[in-house]
Amino acid sequence: MIIAFDQISGSIRKPGRYIEFNTRLAASGLPSGDRNLLLIGQKTDDGSKAVKIPVPVYSESDAIAYFGAGSVAHLMVKAALKANPYANISVIAPAEAEGSAAAAGTITLTGPATSSGLLTVRIGNVTLELAIASADTAAGIATALKALLDNNPALPVKATKADGVVTLTAKNKGTLGNTIIVSAEVDAPGVTAVATALAGGLVDPDITDALVAVRAMRYNRIVSSVNSSTAAGKLKDHMELVSGPMEERPGIGIVAFIGDLDDGQTLAANYTTTGRMFIAYNRGIKELSWEFAAKEGAVHISESDPARPLNGLVLAGTDAPEISDRLTRTEQEACLASGLTPHEVDAAGNVTIVRAITTYTKNAAGVADIALLDVTTVDTLDWLRDAAVNRMALRFPRAKMTAKDSVRTELYSMLKDAEALEIIQDVDAHADELKVEPREGTPGRLDCVIPAAVVPGLHVFAARIDLIL
Repeated sequence: MIIAFDQISGSIRKPGRYIEFNTRLAASGLPSGDRNLLLIGQKTDDGSKAVKIPVPVYSESDAIAYFGAGSVAHLMVKAALKANPYANISVIAPAEAEGSAAAAGTITLTGPATSSGLLTVRIGNVTLELAIASADTAAGIATALKALLDNNPALPVKATKADGVVTLTAKNKGTLGNTIIVSAEVDAPGVTAVATALAGGLVDPDITDALVAVRAMRYNRIVSSVNSSTAAGKLKDHMELVSGPMEERPGIGIVAFIGDLDDGQTLAANYTTTGRMFIAYNRGIKELSWEFAAKEGAVHISESDPARPLNGLVLAGTDAPEISDRLTRTEQEACLASGLTPHEVDAAGNVTIVRAITTYTKNAAGVADIALLDVTTVDTLDWLRDAAVNRMALRFPRAKMTAKDSVRTELYSMLKDAEALEIIQDVDAHADELKVEPREGTPGRLDCVIPAAVVPGLHVFAARIDLIL
């Protein structure tokens, strides 16, 4: 066996004692488990950062300064930090589309009040209350309401008033503004308050340039605020490109859908053959869909063990939907069969993940398949690939082809280390399937087969109780 040195020359003739340090054996090469999140959301003109440039964000105040208070990007960061205060977050803002328009709605007030009472306005999941005194006029109440709205800059809308009408306009242009839920209730005698839904939002931003800008970077989760089939399709294409064997910067793209189950299933049906897309689904929550998506991504990266299921993790701060809107057991099963990740309400009133799945339900031939159903399966495969790449880079930075047997030994060792962490299992049972072979006709290339019996999540416990008398 020839001992190779990196710093000590083989042609030394001067007597002496020469010792170099070899650090290649010091580390195991296993991935650290640290994970990061990229949020794609619009900014306002108040934000200091340019569009189409990824920016690390460490706090809500950063998000406000960089992207503007109440912007899609700000509210995504705020939601993500609520769900995971220690999330490693970057944000990139797409440019607003040419010809886009902002959604708008109104709150129309009448008066005067014949007695005191309370006006309650809900915008998304934010509730605002305004005290009304006897004899307050519609115009006076509208002025006070506008002042209240102005004092809450984190809202996704800005307010103007005329007489007894307050107009709410989405701070960002596009169809996302049409989904901002607004309601108004008043109990002061003599006063009425009627809210009309935001509408008229047109043309969402194209996320293509934002994705191109981060193509050379790695994010474990990329969340798009825009959840149209067009945007989700572009996110899917990006994730498949960067996750492939030539790029090796894998991750999963996330969008959220809040609405009718049929519409959610229609969206998921576009991505049934990829394990690189995730659609968070819920019905009846007041939270904005982009806030919900950002929380989902933040919760995902809170788990450093790629094989540990995300079942039951809480999306902190999400208001539970009304009981009539909550998914039934049958609807949850329908979600899990169609590539949607359903959510439910636990005993404490928290909104939680039922089972985190990708949109993958069929193989390329269109045959039903569960191979990449669970997010943890995809994460485990990504982790194992990182482990193999790291181990080879550490142990064989300048190796010769005679290292074939050593390569196999190191791969086996890496698999056993992963088994000890309960990320894969049954390594010895599949040891014969671990192959390292030179490629005929291509000098300098080793082809390997690495068997990976991933550890599945414990999702179902079934038992029979036999009565014995």
